[in-house]
Amino acid sequence: MPRRCLALALLLLAACGEPERATPARPVADAASWMNPFGAALRTPWTETDASRTAAATARAIDTAQQQFDDGLFDQARASIDALLGSGSGHPQVLFLAARLRVQAGAPAEALPWCERAIAAAPRWPPPRVLLAQCYLALERPAAAQSVFADFEQVAPWSPWGAYGQAAIAMRRGLPAMAQEHVARALAIDGRLTPALQLAAALTRLRNDAAGEEALLLRLVEVDPEHAPAAARLGALAAAGGRTADARRWLERAWDLSTDTSIAEQLAELARRRGDSADERRWMTAAGLRAP
Repeated sequence: MPRRCLALALLLLAACGEPERATPARPVADAASWMNPFGAALRTPWTETDASRTAAATARAIDTAQQQFDDGLFDQARASIDALLGSGSGHPQVLFLAARLRVQAGAPAEALPWCERAIAAAPRWPPPRVLLAQCYLALERPAAAQSVFADFEQVAPWSPWGAYGQAAIAMRRGLPAMAQEHVARALAIDGRLTPALQLAAALTRLRNDAAGEEALLLRLVEVDPEHAPAAARLGALAAAGGRTADARRWLERAWDLSTDTSIAEQLAELARRRGDSADERRWMTAAGLRAP
């Protein structure tokens, strides 16, 4: 859904408030309404109201601020968000952008209250909680970050982000068994969540399970074909298993996605093993090394 439509939909949803209690259905007035119960509504023309015009203008302003942020025009985005806040907007996307701008400026502590306000406005929306946890990690408060994801898992058990976040923080705290438990739950909810697949592969690598790691990495590159580290690791695993053709294919793919000189070094080593001195020189030059 385009950002403009999403912003407008969320704005209108927030403006609706609590739904009214259902009233007993009235008897059908005539045969025409029985055949087409929406006939009367269709005969009534829709008229634009001040509220709808305001909602549309706010959605356009939010869309502009988001685009400015995405384009790296942070000063302009900050001015747009300040204007929206000054007009009294409490839209969750506005509050979230206010938090992101403070993180971008290197002030994660200042972003905390804005994240919390965005969460209060949209409790089941993952991005503000993820950013809040990242701020806590930047402030060296891993327990607070883990609590954020645990709370989110209770609020939105259908989302994989709560379980994944707990897994990532457990991994950071040196608790791989706990990380494995959480990441398994995340992938059970969404088996295509890229960071969860990456973390699961890393955990499998710690257990020296090359086959299990390769299976997870293959799932990862299927979901994200431009994931260079996964392609490079698949190349390394293939090389370690003696599958030089597969190794060359994966490493060349990784090189196309990311000019990491370590990838070129591995390709030079593969060329040396198969006795291709010209290819070895080419890759050593790409790696910034002196060719033999």
